[in-house]
Amino acid sequence: MNNIGGFGATNRANGFLYKFRLIFKNLFKKTLTEPLGESGEESAWESNYRDIIRANFTEIFANRLTNYTLCESSVSCDDESINEALQSAVSKWYKWVQMSYGIGRVFLIPYVVNDSVYTDIIPQSRAWTTHMRGDDIIGIGTLSDVRAKDRERYARITSFLWDAEAKTFTIENKAVRLNGGAEVPLTSIEEWSTIEPFVVIQECEKPLFAYVDCPKDNRSTDRLQGAPITYGCDQTINEILDCFDQYKEEFRLKETWLGVDRAMLDKNGQPDRSRLYKTFIGKNTESLFEIFSPDIRDSSYKNRILDLFARLEKQVGTSNGILTPAETTNATATQVRRSMYDTLALVERMRGSIEDALDVLGYIYTVYFGIIGRQYEAEYTITKTWGNSMVTDEADEFNKLIQGKSVGAVKTEEIRRFIFPTETPEEAEAIVKEIEENKPEPIVPDFFGE
Repeated sequence: MNNIGGFGATNRANGFLYKFRLIFKNLFKKTLTEPLGESGEESAWESNYRDIIRANFTEIFANRLTNYTLCESSVSCDDESINEALQSAVSKWYKWVQMSYGIGRVFLIPYVVNDSVYTDIIPQSRAWTTHMRGDDIIGIGTLSDVRAKDRERYARITSFLWDAEAKTFTIENKAVRLNGGAEVPLTSIEEWSTIEPFVVIQECEKPLFAYVDCPKDNRSTDRLQGAPITYGCDQTINEILDCFDQYKEEFRLKETWLGVDRAMLDKNGQPDRSRLYKTFIGKNTESLFEIFSPDIRDSSYKNRILDLFARLEKQVGTSNGILTPAETTNATATQVRRSMYDTLALVERMRGSIEDALDVLGYIYTVYFGIIGRQYEAEYTITKTWGNSMVTDEADEFNKLIQGKSVGAVKTEEIRRFIFPTETPEEAEAIVKEIEENKPEPIVPDFFGE
């Protein structure tokens, strides 16, 4: 087990606060809405994702890929208690999946309120990795809350650490004054007074937190962070933004204006409305007016922008269709899939990370249900159904299932689940059985009078 910054079993408190001071020493030189990097400075890619002033390409890619990833998808569990907690997390998955694409990693941390279990969403801008076991993250620290009192600001920081040998999971809460990082009792802040400062949960087979990683590689073996979807694309993004600025300036500089003879202006340089002017345009007469209305090079700029868009899509690793026009006009489902292969491959990797996180969440819920005494089934199944209607011809798929049933290769309940994808295999089987039992006997005509 690697201790990366550590608040391990020995000298836990000192190590924990030291890491906090290192990470958050410059926190309030910035605003609380700004993310932080490993050294306490703002992470450039997290800042890019949160930018609401300029065109935000990180957010655009994150949003589009989240739609491709989650549209028409669903998750369910055959255990009622686990399913209730799971649906609470899944109801917000458009938020945390997009955040994962945009920032690089999101931690999902369940917690207990009375007899219910909820799931907190912590972006890596508010968390740091402290311990690893091989490639697995087993210890993290998070900035959980910030409160103001008596003109001072206080932070509650929480450490989570799984001990693989002892099978224990430790949760430690501390309150610190943000001006200097001095520790204060949790009870000094009313909202934190009921929080346990130190909790050890026994018999844990894995850490009691999950995380979802963006499939983008951070190209570094020593950085303990996920990378956002536009990682490494800053130069191209800056060129696009510069082109936007130039296009805007082109319109400003080439606004139509009217030039007039000085005789039409009063001593203050304003039009003299007390006099009537007439102008005659002819071979021997010059007009008092001159209109400046040059053509705008819109086609040149549009071509330049589209070229940059295509370059950015290739750098990100997607197919055409995120920023550039999609090549799907009059295309079949097979042709659409081929044209979107890179995007779909990216989406498939993200779905794998989401599935891993959902499985971990299911286990965590059972641990907390055991602690609060809530009933749940020891054997349960989490079903994930991913939507692919955008690149799948449903009529063609349905015909394949019908043909498969006709030769005995497909069950009727499989066809039903294709029509009603939210049903579990057990539910589909039970409904098909009920339909078969209630089906009336066929009427056979009696041609021979028997």
